[in-house]
Amino acid sequence: SDLSLEARWWTLCDANQMENVVLNLANNARDAMPEGGKMTISTRDVVLNRPPAEVESFVPGEYVELVFSDTGTGMSEETRSRAIDPFFTTKPQGKGTGLGLSMTFGYVRQSGGHLIIESALGRGTSIVILMPRFDEPETPA
Repeated sequence: SDLSLEARWWTLCDANQMENVVLNLANNARDAMPEGGKMTISTRDVVLNRPPAEVESFVPGEYVELVFSDTGTGMSEETRSRAIDPFFTTKPQGKGTGLGLSMTFGYVRQSGGHLIIESALGRGTSIVILMPRFDEPETPA
């Protein structure tokens, strides 16, 4: 896996919840690459004036973007459109609850952020999380 951590801004999040998000997305990427492949985790600071595709109740502004990309099997459009539905899974019985992406989406939305799934069959998947920028806490000189 590759890391490209360029974000410099802060975001307000629950560390335990965000750890679960990272573990969930890393596990999903691993499972999507049964023959092996490459996972990339990247962060960057972005200023967005227009909502990304399929994002509802968007507030223009500054965001910290976290992206998990894999070179795995990818998803059909039908699977991609249902991926955050509770209990929806493409994993074999006993291998997944269908709650990982649903809980991730819920946490991100509760935090004022957005989750976008970019995927196509045979082309891998990118999960894009946009978390609102939080002004850095004041520190004494």
